[in-house]
Amino acid sequence: PASYTAEDVARLAKAENAANPAGDPTVSCFCKQQSKGNLAAFIAPPYSPGAKLLCQEWSQELAKTYGQLVGVTLAVLLLNQVLLVLYSYFIAWERLCTVTEMTRSQLFKLFLSQFVNTGLLMALVNSSIKQYPDALFFLKIFSIGTGNYQDVDSQWFTAVGTTLVLTILMQVFSTTVPPLAMSYIVTPLLARFYSRKKVTQEALNQVYTLPQWNLSLRLAQSLNVIFCIAMYSGGMPILYPIGCLYCIVAYWLDKWCLLKGSCRPPAYKEDVLKLSMHMLPMAAFLHTAVAAWTFGNQDLFPSRWSILKPFAESLFISGERYDVVMEEYRTGAVYGVTWEFLMARLLDFSREGAWLLMCIFLCCFVYYVIYYLWHFLLGHFLRPVGMLLMECCFSCARGQKLADGGSQAAQSPPFREAKHEMEAKGITSSYRLSDNQFYRDAYRALDFTHKQVTQQSAASGEGPQMPPADGEDEMEEQEVGSARKQER
Repeated sequence: PASYTAEDVARLAKAENAANPAGDPTVSCFCKQQSKGNLAAFIAPPYSPGAKLLCQEWSQELAKTYGQLVGVTLAVLLLNQVLLVLYSYFIAWERLCTVTEMTRSQLFKLFLSQFVNTGLLMALVNSSIKQYPDALFFLKIFSIGTGNYQDVDSQWFTAVGTTLVLTILMQVFSTTVPPLAMSYIVTPLLARFYSRKKVTQEALNQVYTLPQWNLSLRLAQSLNVIFCIAMYSGGMPILYPIGCLYCIVAYWLDKWCLLKGSCRPPAYKEDVLKLSMHMLPMAAFLHTAVAAWTFGNQDLFPSRWSILKPFAESLFISGERYDVVMEEYRTGAVYGVTWEFLMARLLDFSREGAWLLMCIFLCCFVYYVIYYLWHFLLGHFLRPVGMLLMECCFSCARGQKLADGGSQAAQSPPFREAKHEMEAKGITSSYRLSDNQFYRDAYRALDFTHKQVTQQSAASGEGPQMPPADGEDEMEEQEVGSARKQER
């Protein structure tokens, strides 16, 4: 009736759907409108008569959803810390020889575990996968593919996307603040507590020494945030300012902690940072995959087919079969991700809204397939063949040089003449330390020590004399021998 208000319509809808009033669209729409002014006060008890009492079930369901959201986020952060402790014990069993090797191993394992836990596991658990390859039967044990979402639609962004954004936002501070807390709060308290029980200088030094700055952990955490942001930012641009905020906070807090709140770190080689740099292109590959999947969704970003559709049909699925598969999913005849649905969604990459991303995606895919095939399989078999071919080419080149050796030997100057040209060009032409500009200062120090020891030995008449600083007699013989070989 015309005399019904919005509250009366919502009350009538709630009575008709008494089994699940929170899921009724009419009740949900009314409650959302009523909670726009102050959501926290509206969903919090007590529920006074009127709109709050009418929306009691809806408010409780919404509070439960937000509680689960925060709980999942905290569980992810807690699991990342547990993985850090576990891997510190596992890596100790590897018996690595250098600090760089241990740090490199920690970096890869910590990053992989944190990225799977933060960026992949949440999306996979909430996805609805109906067809598993036989080799991946164990995924059902971890509830992977048992969710309610078969595509990245508006509901997926509301539930899963919001959780991902909140998790990544909390990583900004949960990864950068603890090192400072360890340096400026925990370490001074421990020193104050244990200093009275220590009686030796070595024990006191150990108590008052600042903690080490964990390079592998901070690199793994930074790569995890970068990968998660790059992977999902195509569909959730809010992640870009979050990434900018993380870079600013991480730069200043890490700099402060490293320079003022940590002990002197060991001398690392460049292998740790090289590994980090080599992993970054994978983030671009994941970005193109997820962004193309999102922009190809016709419910979110409708667009026409591009000129690359025939090429994409030859790779994925035909256009006729695409229409049949997508119609089955629209009508609800089939639900969940199947192989045909995956191929159909990959065909959407060739639409005008995603065709450029498809080109980048295919190039990256081909590159990584060739790279990993060569690195793990083909390289072990073909590398000896390549070395053999190179040796054959060098042998042929050396044979050609020997055939023309008479004329070339006549043109080659002897060593004594070439030595003057080398010295004029600033090229070292001797094995003597005194003739090498990089070791000249070391030669002077050794020569001074040699003269001092010789004088002391001559004054006391005891002990053998030290040999010359750089073995000039032996070097002279080597140079003469080298010159004779050149002349011959």
